[in-house]
Amino acid sequence: MTLRELATILASRYRLPVQHKLIYEWGWRAYFRHVHSHRPELMTTSMHSGPLADHAYAQQAPAALIQARTGVPAIDRAVRDLYEQGYVHNHARMWLASFWVHICRVRWQAGANWMLKHLLDGDMASNALSWQWVAGTFSKKPYLFNAENVARFAPKTWWSPGTTIDQDYASIERISKGGRLPQWPDDVEPRCEPICLAPSSLQQEFLVTYRIKNAYDYFSEEKAKDSALEKPKSIPKPYLIVHPWAIRQTKPLLTDGKWHLLGFIPSDTTSIHWSLNRWRWVLDRMKETCHDIIIGSLQDLYALQSNASSLHTWHDIHLHDYWPSFVEQHHEAALFPTTDRFHASFSSWWHAISRKKIELHDLLSCHVQSNEG
Repeated sequence: MTLRELATILASRYRLPVQHKLIYEWGWRAYFRHVHSHRPELMTTSMHSGPLADHAYAQQAPAALIQARTGVPAIDRAVRDLYEQGYVHNHARMWLASFWVHICRVRWQAGANWMLKHLLDGDMASNALSWQWVAGTFSKKPYLFNAENVARFAPKTWWSPGTTIDQDYASIERISKGGRLPQWPDDVEPRCEPICLAPSSLQQEFLVTYRIKNAYDYFSEEKAKDSALEKPKSIPKPYLIVHPWAIRQTKPLLTDGKWHLLGFIPSDTTSIHWSLNRWRWVLDRMKETCHDIIIGSLQDLYALQSNASSLHTWHDIHLHDYWPSFVEQHHEAALFPTTDRFHASFSSWWHAISRKKIELHDLLSCHVQSNEG
């Protein structure tokens, strides 16, 4: 189910005002997609400088942070949640990113890449731009926090008295602007970062459990089926290529023939390098949705042409420039109205798309592109 479909269901059951917290949070996701469409380079490049020049930030995080042994419960718990559950509460994500950038003084890009490998709900635009917002490179000022903030919003097991973050905001800000970095305790048992794999390195147990084939084996089996003497050659069907960022059974077109849903894991893109938890989550959904799952490359898509009457997939920003021209990309309906003009701030964008709208229903019904005069 897409967010648009979910929003439509909610709007039919509840009268949610435009300023409702849930709608507002969805707005942030839509806004980050807006930024990506206008400024895709901001997924890896700062919009502007943060508290310090870029060269002041390290390329890699200290081992204590990656191993959840900083001695700061709020941070170590967040890292453990990320590894074990593939999910971190929004407050904890901001604390973790702020600690990474401003207390450990490490590049936000490194943090965004690290977190994206482990998040089950990882989205490139939301993740990268949220890290930039915390870093202060996509906002007017950096996001800082301290132990008092943690105690206000987190369970007691997360409280962090007597630690690096147990300081007033003026002291935290001094660290963010070049003050002395913290020292890490040596008496905390390290927690290793879970292994992360590229598609070509998926373990054999995955291939067996999820019945994943490489493209060569898949094409060989299909050819053998068609060459069987007792069975005439099958009529080509339209193929819906179900990729890891668009796992759904919804067909993009109405046709008289049956669709073949092919789970396709691209092996020749740098976009996929995930933890085992995330691979299991994605492959579980694919197994429920698809007729077959293969690991293939761009070259294999050309071979698919001989099996299918046509090739289709759902457009997604993670693979927006991956597909060859003969694979028809279908755009899902945007969650909220779109705008031609780039908005450098969320507040400006939100005002442009939500003005004169009272409820969620109004946002969804006004689904034409806004040119803003």
